[in-house]
Amino acid sequence: MAYFVPKVSTPVLNRVDFKSVFGGISGTLPFDQQSLVRAFEMIAFPGTVFEILEKHPDHILQVRTAEYPTLGSLFVDSRFGTQTKKRPPEREKKLPSPKKILERMKNQLGKPYIWGGNRGMGVSELLRYYPPKKILTPLESVSWTCQGVDCSGLLYEAVEGALPRNTQDLLFAGRSVPIEGVEWEQIPELLQPLDLIIWNGHMTIVYDDKSVIESKHEWGGVCMTDLQKRLRIIREEDKKIAADDPVHVLQNSATFLVRRFIS
Repeated sequence: MAYFVPKVSTPVLNRVDFKSVFGGISGTLPFDQQSLVRAFEMIAFPGTVFEILEKHPDHILQVRTAEYPTLGSLFVDSRFGTQTKKRPPEREKKLPSPKKILERMKNQLGKPYIWGGNRGMGVSELLRYYPPKKILTPLESVSWTCQGVDCSGLLYEAVEGALPRNTQDLLFAGRSVPIEGVEWEQIPELLQPLDLIIWNGHMTIVYDDKSVIESKHEWGGVCMTDLQKRLRIIREEDKKIAADDPVHVLQNSATFLVRRFIS
């Protein structure tokens, strides 16, 4: 077995043909109808250990890592790191202080929602390895270098990758905060900063006793909202409070729960 270890923040894609993603024949990115580039999976932090499954032309490696469990195929550009036949030590994971996590998330306010993004400042090396063939629009520019975060990426960057990367895995992180049977108006009294209000596909993060923070595509990216107002919106979306059953929430997107990873 051979291994790949990023030296810098490294884009992980679900497509082997990076050149077709970054420009291709059209010179632009493969945006979907929501103006998102679904080829992005995540940004791997330096020191992440990948097992190399297969080598492809144009510096591309098919890889897998315990830090991002998935049944799908993952690919990286080998120029972002080094390869070795000896298994490297796993990247050290240490949860920052709650104050630091909150501070980091607040610093991302105004950043755009980027599918697969978990590094607000993006990855400038992409412009060097995959230079655009034309002048980019503002949307193309931030998307080309993944300058933004998605809902779970906002938290993932703030905790330095010490928690799972995706919402479906965060459903099982920490412990559940029991809110079943509680009146909606009383829920805020049971919450504390950094609690995750989470359902299959999205989450919002309690910032303090009055507000939440999240990255939401429909709202333009990273924003803060009044906690009571956000709960009303969730209720108006006909979301149901779930019992302490992450598997049920994973299977039913109409339900949500609260997870707590801070003691």
